[in-house]
Amino acid sequence: MEAYPVELKEVPRPLVAALGPKDLQARVLPVLRSINEEFVPQLQIKSLSFDHRFVFPIKKDKSTSLSPPPSKGIWKTDWLKKHHEVLPSVVLLLYAFEPRLATRDWAIQETVIRDEVEDLRRMLSGRDVKILLVLVQLLDDAATTTASPSSSMVNVPSSDDRLQSLRKRAELDAKSVWLLKDIVSRTHPTLIKLEAAIRMNAIEYYKAQAKRVKKAKNPSKLMAARHSFKVAHYYEFRQHMSKMVLHYEAAYKSLLHMAVSSSSVEVQTQVRAVAEFVHFKLVYHALLTNRQLKTAVDQLHRHMASPVSQIPPNDDICMHWGYMSRQYHVFGQLMVEAQRRGGLPPPPTAAAANPIDSDLYKEVYLYFSVAAKYATRRRQAAAKAGLSYDPNQPPAATSPPPISPSMYLGMANQSVAETSIPHAALAIHLLTQALHHVTDDVAHHRHRLKHRLGLRLALEHLANREYSVARQHLQLASTVYIQERWYGLVSEILGHLVTCARHERDTAAFLELSMQLLSPKLEPYVSARFRDTVHANLFVAFDHVTSSQMTLPDLSLDDDDGRRRLTASLISVAIHCTNSALVATFESGLPVDVAFYTLGFVFTQDGGAPCVVELHHETTADLLLSPHIPRTFQVPVTPFSGGVACQQVRFGLRNRHHVSWTWTLAGPFAAQPRHRLVRRNSLLPEINGRVPGMGQGAGSPSFQRQNLRHGTDPYLVHEVDKATVDLVSTSPVLVHGVTCLEFVLHAPSTDHVHHPRCAVNIDDQSSVTVLSPVSQDQLISPQLAQSDQQFQVVMTCHSPGPVLLSVHVAYETTRGEYVQLDIPFTVHAVLPVTLSTAKTDGVATVNGSGFMLVAHVKAAVAPLRIHKLALKHVTPYATIVQSGGNNDDEECATPFLGAGDAHSLVLHVTPREVT
Repeated sequence: MEAYPVELKEVPRPLVAALGPKDLQARVLPVLRSINEEFVPQLQIKSLSFDHRFVFPIKKDKSTSLSPPPSKGIWKTDWLKKHHEVLPSVVLLLYAFEPRLATRDWAIQETVIRDEVEDLRRMLSGRDVKILLVLVQLLDDAATTTASPSSSMVNVPSSDDRLQSLRKRAELDAKSVWLLKDIVSRTHPTLIKLEAAIRMNAIEYYKAQAKRVKKAKNPSKLMAARHSFKVAHYYEFRQHMSKMVLHYEAAYKSLLHMAVSSSSVEVQTQVRAVAEFVHFKLVYHALLTNRQLKTAVDQLHRHMASPVSQIPPNDDICMHWGYMSRQYHVFGQLMVEAQRRGGLPPPPTAAAANPIDSDLYKEVYLYFSVAAKYATRRRQAAAKAGLSYDPNQPPAATSPPPISPSMYLGMANQSVAETSIPHAALAIHLLTQALHHVTDDVAHHRHRLKHRLGLRLALEHLANREYSVARQHLQLASTVYIQERWYGLVSEILGHLVTCARHERDTAAFLELSMQLLSPKLEPYVSARFRDTVHANLFVAFDHVTSSQMTLPDLSLDDDDGRRRLTASLISVAIHCTNSALVATFESGLPVDVAFYTLGFVFTQDGGAPCVVELHHETTADLLLSPHIPRTFQVPVTPFSGGVACQQVRFGLRNRHHVSWTWTLAGPFAAQPRHRLVRRNSLLPEINGRVPGMGQGAGSPSFQRQNLRHGTDPYLVHEVDKATVDLVSTSPVLVHGVTCLEFVLHAPSTDHVHHPRCAVNIDDQSSVTVLSPVSQDQLISPQLAQSDQQFQVVMTCHSPGPVLLSVHVAYETTRGEYVQLDIPFTVHAVLPVTLSTAKTDGVATVNGSGFMLVAHVKAAVAPLRIHKLALKHVTPYATIVQSGGNNDDEECATPFLGAGDAHSLVLHVTPREVT
């Protein structure tokens, strides 16, 4: 609420201006204020000098107000200040009343009072401001009776006579002139009546002002919003809550209609600013006056979903995120104030049927957390636009340019320089507030929420270049998420810790954190390029270590379940010992080749002292370990009697400055290499920009309305309508033949297929060769919903048997979702038709008449239908030899061979060309 003017944040109180001598004001005004504390509305009685009457705003001339020029703005910026601090509802004119004054002196004082009243009437003409003349009598009337007859007080008129004369000359009624004689006691009836008269006149003034606000017969939305806001504020002066909320609602609806109907950037900016003020008033009175949380939350939902809370037309994304953050920040501050005043009571019986959607909305931390989320987005948008705030830059260089005053609220010249706003500091303040209320209000079993907020706080400290503070929070978050095995977050945290260590020039921490980031457990969550960069920076930093006295991290590669060390399994080792040699197999999990200086083995015999055997790069060809490639070393050892076991393996590194760094891996070691998991599927959901739901993981309401149901909990699962692939070809695949398989891609019934690609994977590539598609990622044509598309796969089989092939299809939906399909198909490869003759070795011969006699035709495993016999340069025809000797040309045209059937054919060959 710091960005709002004071007049908007405070409850308006009727302004009463007191003019007169300071000594009289000091005697009267404190008593009136103390009496007014027990009544509503409370008055704002300001002590002013006589000269202040000249700064009262003058009422505009009626001749000019009858046809005002077209307004260029919705709301004037000084309207609230004018009615809160400048324009009074009642004017108190204080004067000392001396009953001992001579007649001539009293006549002079009457003239002065009359002139003063006339000046005030002239200044406040047309505003219905009540002027009350308060005469303070310091001496009692009894003092005049004790005077001697020879004094000048003989024949002095009484106080009543002088008051009556003063009312006539000043043209004031009896209720406008007050005489105070005893101002010591606050229980004096005259003082109580004076306070009541002041309060009632102030109420009548604002009541009259609400009626005097001009409302056109067919007002525009601009005039309707202005009229409703003015009337609502006048009702707020009177503490008339029902009428006030009604008119604020009318003003807000008019502003929403303007936001939808107008496309002007200037109008949109003004609507946005005025709607924010009206929204604040609605939420303020819902929480602090009416104490209705549901009403306030519903208004917040409506405001954040309205057009005034969307990205502005001028594409000022930084100001938009600042606007969104300010709405939730102000709501959280109002929630804190409501709790400070005694909390929010349960809803009445009438509203029990429509309760608040979730008790989560009662948590104050939620609003500060969402405000911090939008503050973070503002910082990121400013960084993307090159408008980041530099905390190390002197304030003079980042001071915003002078802002010219604007007549209307929300004008463009009220924008601020983005580079002068400490974005990260604002987010840190909001997250600190959120953590404070989580600590106070949330039980221990929701500790995950605290850790998530702590991680966001660490990232903001990092953005604010507070590396030491950020490093402490990141270390705590890393420990927690390693224990819970949230390796996706751990990889992100370790990357930030490496950045902190680099900026703090902590080489030892940089080396240790880089090794943790290269852990095989984090490999599925870290890109290959980033792993290569981390590995290169690791050894560059180690190569620059010049002092052997620097304490390098004691890097242990042991897999300790209690600590869940990330550096475990960076290098897997399998060792078995023989009588004369120690055979060790190593497999590196690092992304790049690593050349060690020494390899040391510490082994012991039963009951003996440990023995160390080392391999040096001078004696061994090389001690290079390539990523994911096992390598075996044989170390000759002296034969031992009894059992020999390897206790530890030491990997030694040395840089160009002869500084050593040792990695240790403790046993026991397996005799065979362990199976390495090449690929891991990440189970960590995306939680970037989400508000944790009180320890329920990454889910949160994020101010999205949910319909809660009683009884069984319904789970709504949105299943995506995916495309399907069918195999059209059903004929078998011939061995050593080129076969074309027809597939059909069926598009979904409710979505389109964009940028589809297909690829074919063969289980046994040695027996099958895919000729088409040539590339493993072939682009096919896009499809509309409920449409089909055919594509072909050409293949050649080298051996009979079943062939398992997988068709991979990937495409994008209309909403941008990436869909992948893997459909397995099984086809059978069979041998082609075999021909055998009655001749020797089954070789068909052609006789002199041009006939080739084929004794039998044996079909393959699957049925075969002879459709056509075609040979080059010949014209063949076949005849089935029936058992009765009859030849039927129609039957032989389409003979059918079943599986395993055999038939006799006569093939008549007639040469086309005579040679």
